[in-house]
Amino acid sequence: MKAIILAAGKGTRMLPLTNQIPKPLIPICNLPTLIFVIEKILDSGINKIGLVISPNSKETFNQFIRNYNLEKNINIIIQEKPLGVAHAVKTAKDFIKNDDFLLYLGDNLIKENLKIFKDKFKDISPDALLILKEINDPKMFGVAQLNYNNEIVGIEEKPNNPKSNLAVTGIYFFKNKILNEIDKISFSERGELEITDAIDNLVKNGLVIGHKLEEWWIDTGGKNQILEANSLILEEIINGGYSKLYKNYKRNDNLMIGLNVKTQNVKVNGYAIIGHDSTLISTNLENNVAISNNSYIRDSVVSNSIILEKNYCKNFEITNSLVGTKYKKDVNKKIKDIIDA
Repeated sequence: MKAIILAAGKGTRMLPLTNQIPKPLIPICNLPTLIFVIEKILDSGINKIGLVISPNSKETFNQFIRNYNLEKNINIIIQEKPLGVAHAVKTAKDFIKNDDFLLYLGDNLIKENLKIFKDKFKDISPDALLILKEINDPKMFGVAQLNYNNEIVGIEEKPNNPKSNLAVTGIYFFKNKILNEIDKISFSERGELEITDAIDNLVKNGLVIGHKLEEWWIDTGGKNQILEANSLILEEIINGGYSKLYKNYKRNDNLMIGLNVKTQNVKVNGYAIIGHDSTLISTNLENNVAISNNSYIRDSVVSNSIILEKNYCKNFEITNSLVGTKYKKDVNKKIKDIIDA
């Protein structure tokens, strides 16, 4: 089995930050969001991954692959235009070949182990297995209907009046025959090849099952969702999770500290992580904070925020924000509820 990760989106909801960095590489807990997706896939036993990206970000993703020694696991696949999820799968056809595959939309993060779902897919051998999550308002997602056997009997893309509360998370296991169904569909009114249309063909002519997540799921499409993911994963890290990724950090109660970090009069309320070669003086970190490498922060308060590397902040109050690299503006400034490059 292979895996396809889709990471070709423009990240328009995260502008202007995504002018600086592709959205899948925005850091959560000081590491690119994408590395948490890749770790889940590798831990499930799948070690051949096709990464679908846009042409203008090829070198950035190649550098990411080199930085994390993933050359043996990841093949870059270029999607020239963002024409939908099914189009991205079609673009990856030469990589998939005759194999079954996991399709993983790179915005999605989950707590549960993917191996649970991979094993169920192999045991039951349906045409597709979709990972679902019960949510209050699923109309911004694909929405699935299940029968008593957990078979999907209907699926809609972003319906105005959802027929269930089961959101399609963007994580799918497919038999290779989905490629034939994609070849049969046409572009939607949105100008995209919709994966839900291809799945709907499978529902009518085969077996598609759903598996409900018990733990959390976050689609990190916006700033608030990224900050929420930062807090949830940070809690896991503090409790010993993702230890391979953080072997160069030390834990001090509810604080993760990187190499060559200097602190003086720093107070932490909640969880926090401080990246390598950073200095913090007379600063409060509150309600889940990630400070990336080579940052200098003094006489400030940072709450529920992510600060990217190489920042200088003095006399700042930063709340509910993503602050881009090399942020240096007037002192005595409040930053609240923003995405700033």
